[in-house]
Amino acid sequence: MAIKLDLTELNRMFDKPSMGRPSPQVQTPGDQAWLEQFFARVHLTESLNFRQSTLELSPSSSNSTLIDHDDAFLDYAKDPTFIEEPFFPLDTQGNPQLFSIMSERSKYFVDEISRRTEQRKALSMNTDISSCPSTPSPSSSITSNTFNPNAIAFVPSYTHPARSTPSPSSSISSTSINPNAAPFIPSYTPLVPASIPGLISEVPDDSWFPIFWEGVSTKEANAQQLHAAALVDSMEWESESLAVLSQHFCWKGAEGAADELGGVVSFARLVHDCFRATYGDWYANCLTRHIRECVVGHFKACWKSEQPQAITYANPPSISYLSSALSLTTFVGDLYAQGLLPRSSIHHCISILVAELNAIEHIHAIHLLVLHANSRLWRGKDANKAIKDFVASFTQRASCMGDDASVMGNPFKKSELRAWVKEITDMLNRWQVPRRASLDVAASKEYAAGDKIVVGLQVGQRR
Repeated sequence: MAIKLDLTELNRMFDKPSMGRPSPQVQTPGDQAWLEQFFARVHLTESLNFRQSTLELSPSSSNSTLIDHDDAFLDYAKDPTFIEEPFFPLDTQGNPQLFSIMSERSKYFVDEISRRTEQRKALSMNTDISSCPSTPSPSSSITSNTFNPNAIAFVPSYTHPARSTPSPSSSISSTSINPNAAPFIPSYTPLVPASIPGLISEVPDDSWFPIFWEGVSTKEANAQQLHAAALVDSMEWESESLAVLSQHFCWKGAEGAADELGGVVSFARLVHDCFRATYGDWYANCLTRHIRECVVGHFKACWKSEQPQAITYANPPSISYLSSALSLTTFVGDLYAQGLLPRSSIHHCISILVAELNAIEHIHAIHLLVLHANSRLWRGKDANKAIKDFVASFTQRASCMGDDASVMGNPFKKSELRAWVKEITDMLNRWQVPRRASLDVAASKEYAAGDKIVVGLQVGQRR
């Protein structure tokens, strides 16, 4: 029965110095070929099978930047059959005669095998050998039939890092880089954490923007009407461009002074009416929907404490930021008064301010919102009950405020706080006075229509 040669036994047998060893003969090409085939098939079959599985399973093997091993080894791996030799126990210890009569060719082969065996041992112990990659492939797999039962237990010189975390100390020397390798292309792209979409920060390069700027910068009714018609006719509008236009209305409303906001809101109303007359209800409603999303979103960012830029004691605003937030609050009330915001949006904004009420700045914002939304906010069915509920909640929260409760650190007296609360409640109480029946019927129809974007202005025109 033929089996593989035990290379470890051969190394042990020929460790002793030979007696009377003749000088080695010159190696012929045939000897070299026989030796390479013998060595590859007997000793490296498992290693080549391991390497072949690594090449097949490694996700980066096609784009590897490491230098390949000798290509001749791969040729042997394609036909992994073993050279079989008849087994006979050789014991040359204490028998120098048997050692001396061995052929020079066999001794040369044994010496070569011993040398390569030591080299492979050094490689398996992770020593610095230039032909070996410095880091094994993490995706390689070894099956049970590829283990050498006589191998020395492997002790790794380093600990594998977690799969998702690369080792900070790993490095690839310049000698292990393949200059002809293709660039590495990862099989997946790391996900970027989701974030809130940023606002448009640049002036749009569109033909309509100069017309828009002229329209919001004037209060003259005829000029605004001409600019509104020119703005609508300046391009073919789509939902995306209407969103940009709405964003600029919101910015202008937040940065303008109190006496300028009336012109911005009236121009927005004229643009809305021109869209309806020129393109139809869809474009007009699309514009108001985008305006609602912009202003309510900015309002929440300014006044809702869970937002990162909200006005709170932990995050005191600058004077300009507080002024812009109050201008935006005024703008929200004016938009509702012009029918460009639904009732649900204005109620939502008021509920945010009442829930966050712990500073004099919140009372200022509530006063501006209620004043500019005017009595139109409290029309319809159960309007008086809504006013009473709001006044009860508002006064209860305001009474819990202490002295000098200001996020800006501005001192004020308790009498000043009571004066602001009284002015707001008196304004609401005046709106509870019974109105004429015809106006109540018209207001009830408007309220029953729900919180639609488009609301008729017949009641306001009659008044």
